[in-house]
Amino acid sequence: MRGSTSLALRLARIFCAAALILAPVASMAQAAANPALWRVRHDTSTLYLFGSLHVLPEGYVWTTPEIEAAKAAADSFIFEVPVDDEALKEERQFIVENGLLSKRQTLRGALSGGEFQTYSAVLRRAGMKQEQFERFRPWLAAVVLGLAYLHSEDINSLKGADDALMDYARAHGRPLHYLEGVRDQMELLTRGKEADQLKALKSLIVALPRARNQERDLLGKWSSGDAEALTALLGGYFSGHAGAQELK
Repeated sequence: MRGSTSLALRLARIFCAAALILAPVASMAQAAANPALWRVRHDTSTLYLFGSLHVLPEGYVWTTPEIEAAKAAADSFIFEVPVDDEALKEERQFIVENGLLSKRQTLRGALSGGEFQTYSAVLRRAGMKQEQFERFRPWLAAVVLGLAYLHSEDINSLKGADDALMDYARAHGRPLHYLEGVRDQMELLTRGKEADQLKALKSLIVALPRARNQERDLLGKWSSGDAEALTALLGGYFSGHAGAQELK
């Protein structure tokens, strides 16, 4: 059974396009959920394909009888990347090496006064220290900003459907396999010129007020199982961002 996992110290639980898409917030009314699940058969083999959201509202009920049956039938589980303790160590090291500006550089100098004020206010509300987030490279700043804006109270405890699937697999002694390594995925976030990453960060700062509506739409389309509507929604988010579209 296939799912998706996290990036960047569990803070990058949004899509890889420099935080152009924001994850769901944890205070949304529960509606009946029926996420899409595909079953592929070949000879005697059966493969279940399930696309999850990296962050779901706390206590959100997303599973269905069909998903439960697929979990029980699966001999092994395949995810995007590992998120165990060893993976977190590797992510931390990657951020130390690739996520911080030099000591002579700060985001304050790269952003306008208003942009930095918005950026710093959001991260302070999430409990972060300015001497730390002021030195984030634009790609890391964008990732953290999007989550801090929507999850200022629970940014350190975000979980999605993938976490539940991994827990289930481990509890039932099923093998876990991964399509990519942590560094492979982290490098997607740092791809491209820093000027383009800065531009993406600036765009995100301007777009923050629209984040609440976007997250509701994203959760609603995913929960409904309407794959075509979800594809169209995501396509709209990436419109005008060719580089991000390639990473998606």
